Amino acid sequence: MKTLLFVAVSSLVLLFSGSSPALQAQTVADFFDGSVLHRIDLRMSPDDWQTIHDRFMENTYYPCEFQWMDTVLPGTGIRSRGSQSR
Repeated sequence: MKTLLFVAVSSLVLLFSGSSPALQAQTVADFFDGSVLHRIDLRMSPDDWQTIHDRFMENTYYPCEFQWMDTVLPGTGIRSRGSQSR
């Protein structure tokens, strides 16, 4: 199964906290702008990707990196969750 639905575990508070100069030009309104098709990347190790496929019934978190535009949040995580993704 190549397609799984994932819950991105990241904090939007950190995303928009302004702790980085690159974040200051991006706002919550920018992130939730329905008139724009956003690209959001979640990167994880190939080993973790395989494990989440093999053990999709578990609620284990796997480390990943979240990227939206120029904003990169390392230390986020994903897990398989919900009746539609199992």
